[in-house]
Amino acid sequence: MSRPRRSTKTIRLWSIAGSCRPVIESLGLQSGSELIQFVQNAFGENYRVTADVRTLEASEDDDKGGRNDDLRRGREIERTLSDDKIVAAIAIRGGAWLTRVLPKIDFDTLKTRTRPIAILGFSEITGLLNITAGYRKTIAIHDLCPSFLRATKKRPSEKQLRDQFTNFFSDVERMITGQPSHRTIQARLIQGQFSNPKNISIVGGNLSLLTTLIGTPYAKSIAPRKHCWLLLEDVHEPPWRIDRMLAHFTLAGWLQRYDGFILGRFTNHGEDITNAVRICLEKQLAPAISPIILANNIGHVLPMAPIPLGKRVVTLTVGNDRNVRFDIAWPKPCVTCRPHGL
Repeated sequence: MSRPRRSTKTIRLWSIAGSCRPVIESLGLQSGSELIQFVQNAFGENYRVTADVRTLEASEDDDKGGRNDDLRRGREIERTLSDDKIVAAIAIRGGAWLTRVLPKIDFDTLKTRTRPIAILGFSEITGLLNITAGYRKTIAIHDLCPSFLRATKKRPSEKQLRDQFTNFFSDVERMITGQPSHRTIQARLIQGQFSNPKNISIVGGNLSLLTTLIGTPYAKSIAPRKHCWLLLEDVHEPPWRIDRMLAHFTLAGWLQRYDGFILGRFTNHGEDITNAVRICLEKQLAPAISPIILANNIGHVLPMAPIPLGKRVVTLTVGNDRNVRFDIAWPKPCVTCRPHGL
């Protein structure tokens, strides 16, 4: 009897920022290999789940520059971007230590791809997302790193966390097959106006990470352009630092040139400071009254809604109550099989 054919569609797990050791432990697993098998079970037989076990199990030390595997992480990212068998790369954790690795990566390897690749992450992954979003075969999705599912006041039990991870990967499977996510954006227009419907592209993400790109060879990935809106969110930053970061965009001559803004959730050590950030943004934009949309479930918040970056695939419609509907024409599916969970 012949053996079943192994899938050529690969999901790559990334541990390219903060250490994934706490994630492995929280799930009650003993190793990176067990994490791979856990995610394999979540995706089912339509996909092959892989990862570099050494990066999954790598440690970090704040007093010693975080991680000590910069070259390995750079090679891991570059190999993933060039491998046509890989249909999605999922960053398991954000955290820190990735931005300094960006110059070690040849992003133009994406030009050789024949099959699209979805890249998912947020927070420390922000720079990588925006840079790769500019390539034709990339579908960059601003979405939570599943490690963030642990970030609740009452830590979930091992079983609850496993269920949440499984549900997340099921939703990822929907998106990479062209289906809408179950997590929809909740948004309201709080300043300005625009005509319906408004077809836009979006750049942005974590504000403190975005500012690191200004003045670099990667700046064009987040620079204002026609039909472009800027998405902003952040965590553990006080309003005065947020104001300074927004001023960086103003001094670069960029802030007033975006068509509009999507303001995600801003928190500082558990306190919601989104309204304070809104005021800072309005002051930076004055006297212009640019449209600003408040999206309550984008950013370091649970549940978090995903949104694609870089491609003009989002259509906004504002109602009489100023609530805004986001219609996302998800880019061409990365794979052709039907999600096993449907």
